[in-house]
Amino acid sequence: MTITSRPYDRSTDYYRVRNFLILLRTIQPYPHNWNTVRWDYCAHFGSGLVGTREEWEEDIRLWEDHTGQIVGVASREEMRGPSYVQIHPDNRHLENEMWDWMEDNIFLEKDGKTIIGAVVLAADSLRQTLLAERGYIDKGPCCCQNECDLDWNIPEPVVPKGYTLRNLLDNAEDREKRCWASWYGFHGGEDREPDVTTDEEYQYLQSSPNYDRELDIVVEGPQGDIVAFALGWYEPTNHLGSFEPVATHYQHRRKGLSRACLYEGMRRLKARGAIHCTVGSDCKGAAPATYQATGFNQNYLEHYWKKEWKITTSTIR
Repeated sequence: MTITSRPYDRSTDYYRVRNFLILLRTIQPYPHNWNTVRWDYCAHFGSGLVGTREEWEEDIRLWEDHTGQIVGVASREEMRGPSYVQIHPDNRHLENEMWDWMEDNIFLEKDGKTIIGAVVLAADSLRQTLLAERGYIDKGPCCCQNECDLDWNIPEPVVPKGYTLRNLLDNAEDREKRCWASWYGFHGGEDREPDVTTDEEYQYLQSSPNYDRELDIVVEGPQGDIVAFALGWYEPTNHLGSFEPVATHYQHRRKGLSRACLYEGMRRLKARGAIHCTVGSDCKGAAPATYQATGFNQNYLEHYWKKEWKITTSTIR
């Protein structure tokens, strides 16, 4: 069977990649590949956090069989981030070729060195062996996939007096509050100028195919600001729920606000037909502890692998 590769074209390939990921989840529930949430979130938000969406799209390549069906995708999660491979389990022999392309096209240059990183499931011995043979070094655990079934009596969420649990409202004021909540949730307390998502950028996120404002769960604080959130997503083909992102304002932590958002989101996802739920996180610290306290299990550990070599004229694009 002839396999060819070509650049990604948003106008024709965005939904084709989505459908490919849905298929992979159907035939291979083990999270070897991304789910559609990760793809949608990257395309509609994450890709614009560093660089531009157009630059992110330039770093995507598709592998197709003789019928034109996608069998593999190489990309980053965001500009200057690690590289990822999405591949049909019957075509893993293509991975060497895919890593050849990534090393030639989506590397970083820093301090006179060419650098490429990869995030790999700890249980994926095939890819680990391949990367080791190519000169990559395992730098240890970096993140994990937390999962739970939804076939249990999910508690009714409770928030402290003065706080209100609800979903995001459909107006610019609430979107702006949500953007500031994200800044203070992920960067609060940092001594630098806030780089806050704009209303236009958040509306672009909302244009994602599976965005549902009823699953955009927030907590409003005593002063009327949004101080916690958990954005839920539902993929109906696989009855899969996911959360991305989840955070609490750094001045409102240890009040159970993220847990309340998650419980409410899980109840709404279950009502829509979800039977399983996932959320990614760091492998240590407050985030995985919160997810485990909410009923998730830390099922799949991921490691960061890195390769670097001296810059030569041949590595300059």
